[in-house]
Amino acid sequence: AALDGSAVLAAKGGDLALAGTLATHGDWSGLGAATAGDAPQIAALKRAARGFDAETKGLAITAGERGLTLALTSPLTVRTGAGGAATLHAMGAAPLYASGAGALKLAVGGGGLPEVEMAVDRYRLLPGGLTAQTRIKARTGVGPVRDGDIAVDGELRFADGALAFA
Repeated sequence: AALDGSAVLAAKGGDLALAGTLATHGDWSGLGAATAGDAPQIAALKRAARGFDAETKGLAITAGERGLTLALTSPLTVRTGAGGAATLHAMGAAPLYASGAGALKLAVGGGGLPEVEMAVDRYRLLPGGLTAQTRIKARTGVGPVRDGDIAVDGELRFADGALAFA
């Protein structure tokens, strides 16, 4: 990873501004290993989480009296060893995160993963959860849905460990 920028610190506070590129490798075993009983897209998701590369040419981080801001000036792409990819975009000029809120677009597909397009027009973090105005389109074959097209538009709410979509 390479981030360039400036930092100004003072006795009563300070500002931090970093901008640059990011390239990293990661893995996550929280979904467990793929099993024979998994639907193909679930198995692909489990395999994808076990090894991936992430890269963006434009990441900006600022922090100061106004809080923390994370912004992308170019997409962040996560690629799996099996050919899957997830691409995270900023929503226009809006930051991904600023003072507990933000907006984003996400596209997932390839490598056996479900084809998903998600737009979060705005989200806000709340004590114990979040709300997000969300649009999702997916082509999937998980559970009782086989080669199904799903489209939803509404508010996603996560609070106190419960998830709701209305």
